[in-house]
Amino acid sequence: VLSGPIYDFEAGTITGYSSTPNVSVAGIEIFLGSSIAETIISDANSNSWTLTRHGEGQRHESDNYAFSYLCPDYNMRRMVPVINTVKARSLEQFGPLLAHPGQEFLYVLEDAIDLVLSDTGTFRLRAGDSFYFNSNIPHALISVGSGEARVLSVIWSSAGPPP
Repeated sequence: VLSGPIYDFEAGTITGYSSTPNVSVAGIEIFLGSSIAETIISDANSNSWTLTRHGEGQRHESDNYAFSYLCPDYNMRRMVPVINTVKARSLEQFGPLLAHPGQEFLYVLEDAIDLVLSDTGTFRLRAGDSFYFNSNIPHALISVGSGEARVLSVIWSSAGPPP
């Protein structure tokens, strides 16, 4: 037995469906699970995928990090994936700890870092280690290995990334 919203809509069995335009729109909206206007606006402001090739991330540099933002052109995103090259070699060099809304996932790609959390202390992370934390907690990444530490950071916020 065939069933589901697509079949029900095509078969004309969606509750409230008739041949009048307004009710037909209501049937489409039931099928879509949102209003036509919301769907059009959503489609205009989002995309279903995006790709960043190796070495082509959007670059940004601060005193403490060299960032490569991955897939920055995905609209309406809630996660911000970034490859960080950690430059600071001491907490004194880093300066004041940073905090931002949301949650953060870290995966150390190369070398080693100290993750400093103001309320908990310091965690030594080496290549292959991961850590997940509330990024409202002031924090810092400090490079502690012999080479350049590189970290995949994924920052999530229910409000989405900053504009």
